[in-house]
Amino acid sequence: MFLQNNLINIPGSRQKRQRVGRGNGSNRGTYSGLGNKGQHSRGSAKIHQTFTGQGGRSRFILGIPKKRGFKSMRIKPTTVTLNLLNLKFQEGDLINSKSLFEKKILDTLSEPFKIVGNTKLSFKLSFDENVKFSKKARELIS
Repeated sequence: MFLQNNLINIPGSRQKRQRVGRGNGSNRGTYSGLGNKGQHSRGSAKIHQTFTGQGGRSRFILGIPKKRGFKSMRIKPTTVTLNLLNLKFQEGDLINSKSLFEKKILDTLSEPFKIVGNTKLSFKLSFDENVKFSKKARELIS
C-alpha cells in the first residue's frame, strides 16, 4: 500500500542541486554563472518581465499591429430592390416587414429595411406607411 511514509524515489529521478558560488574548485565559482557586469549580475538579478530580451527598444506588445478604424453602432437597414419586389410579389400585394419576412427577404420581423430603386415596377404595389424609400425608388414607384 502506498503511503507517504513508505514512498521511495526511482534511481536517477532526483538530482542534487548544483551549489553555486562555493569557490573555483566547485566548477561554479568566481561569477557563479552570472557573467561579469550588468543588471543581471547584481543583487537579486530580477529583471521585470516586460523588459526581457528587448535590448533597450520598446516593449514587444507595443510593436504588435492594432485593429484600426471605426465600427458604427448604428444598425444599417437591409436594402430591398424594386427588381426583387417584381420577382417575389404579385399586383396589389401589401409590402411591409411581415410580407418581406414571409417571402424570406428579411431574416427577422424587427429587421429595418429600405427600398431602393434600380428598375421600374411592372405593376402596382401598396406599401405600408412605415416603409422607407430612397429618392430614386420613390420616383420610380410614383
